[in-house]
Amino acid sequence: MKTRKRVTVPTIETDLTRIRQLSQQRDDENWEFRSWLKQHAPNDIDGRVKSLSQKYFGLIDCTQCANCCRSLQVEFKRVSFTLSQKRLASR
Repeated sequence: MKTRKRVTVPTIETDLTRIRQLSQQRDDENWEFRSWLKQHAPNDIDGRVKSLSQKYFGLIDCTQCANCCRSLQVEFKRVSFTLSQKRLASR
């Protein structure tokens, strides 16, 4: 009889205060990693990051959290803004 491997979903922190605190605690480590990554990043780093982002953002229920909406700044280029405006106007 074959046993199935149990997959566990990690707990994802969504409390902005706690995230900020954890980030500050590991500030030196984070800078070291960023410096290392700039020197050693594989050619497909953007694809890997996109894949990981999709995987983990898929685990977050935005209706429970919505912290991205509160903390991220979205930048639009004029072309993107115009296209978005046209799409919304056509609805």
